[in-house]
Amino acid sequence: MNDLETLTLSFSAKRQSIVVRVPQDTEASLIATTLSQAKIKMTWWQRFISHFLTITSEKQNDLLDSPRAVIMFNGGTAELEPELHKKLNTILQDGLAQVVAEDQITLITGGTQAGIFALLGEGLGKWGRTAPCIGVCVEKLVRWKPALLKTAKDKRAPLEAHHSHFVLVDGKKWGDELNTMYTLGQHLSQNCPTLNIYAGGGKICKREMQTAVDQGRKMILLAGSGRLTDEVLKAHRGEEVEDERIKTIAEQGDIVALKMSDGPEALRKLIKQLLSNQ
Repeated sequence: MNDLETLTLSFSAKRQSIVVRVPQDTEASLIATTLSQAKIKMTWWQRFISHFLTITSEKQNDLLDSPRAVIMFNGGTAELEPELHKKLNTILQDGLAQVVAEDQITLITGGTQAGIFALLGEGLGKWGRTAPCIGVCVEKLVRWKPALLKTAKDKRAPLEAHHSHFVLVDGKKWGDELNTMYTLGQHLSQNCPTLNIYAGGGKICKREMQTAVDQGRKMILLAGSGRLTDEVLKAHRGEEVEDERIKTIAEQGDIVALKMSDGPEALRKLIKQLLSNQ
């Protein structure tokens, strides 16, 4: 068994996270063990002011060994229209982020400071992070080295600063991280309740949903979040769609729809209910 490289990533807002760099097809058990055993590396002055830093605590690492519950969150990273941004911001901050903080639920996301993940990160900042939040990304497509500096020609996506851990996968294009993300989610949730949540999304999210179907995962789809998620729900209602893969996901998936207009409290209640029933 080969050791994986681990690093400490320092964000500008006095936040630090653990980074694990992995080749594609690395065993999920090895990634999970490395995540749980890795510790933040601090300089002497960071140790001195550690009470004022938001860091990954040993208690949160314990929740990687024995998670209380695991939620995988995927969807759109494109820039959002103002009205959709407002709706998603409310339901993700005061719905998803609040319930994972209250119930110490481990999260797995796409990890970038973009779209739905950026909104979730703001919610984690608001409610606090009480359990691991793991971002799984393609290493070459994200900015992660110490200062997260960007030049005019740098098109890489920044990492979201409220995540406790990042798994950076060797690859060339978005989607190369998908297998690592979903095998890790399956491994971490083998002894605890779990579900997936989707909002918006496109071609890669379609593959993510199909993987969730193949793994038999419960799926909450946020109705009104746009694009792929709404197309799948359209097919789930029996309406006509042209894409055969969307039809398959809608027919075979263990899908629960939640209207965003029902509000964040409805999402919190649904998550608690679905997890408690497993």
